[in-house]
Formats: sequence, C-alpha cells, structure tokens
Amino acid sequence: MESTSVVAIARGRRLARSGTGRMIRQNADVSLRQLAAELPVTPGTLSRWERGERLPRGPYAARYAEVLELLAKEG
Repeated sequence: MESTSVVAIARGRRLARSGTGRMIRQNADVSLRQLAAELPVTPGTLSRWERGERLPRGPYAARYAEVLELLAKEG
C-alpha cells in the first residue's frame, strides 16, 4: 500500500472509534466479510475495529475511511 496522509488515517480511526463506521456499513447492507475483503483485512480484525477493541492503522485506516465515505454517499 502506498503512503497515506495523517488526515486520512485520523478519519478512519474516528469512524471506527465513534461507531459511525459500523452504522454506515450496516445502512449500506454490506456484510463484515464484504467490507473486510475490500480493505483487505480479516473479518475478525474489522469486527474488533467496529467494537472499539482496536483501531485501524496506517493505510488500512485511510482505506477504511475511503470505502465508508463512498458507501455513505451511495446511501
């Protein structure tokens, strides 16, 4: 994965920490497995992010924010 901005990483972490990411995913009718494959991370990793047990890091956080923002616009 290529270098990502601190702003994009912070956005992804904020979406995970606040629970907004899970809400966006569920409203878009996207499963944990589908979103995890898109990122790419394991469904368990994504689930831990959404439960607030872990936060996405680096380019994964940026990609998480990017995908969720696209899903939110579609909805």
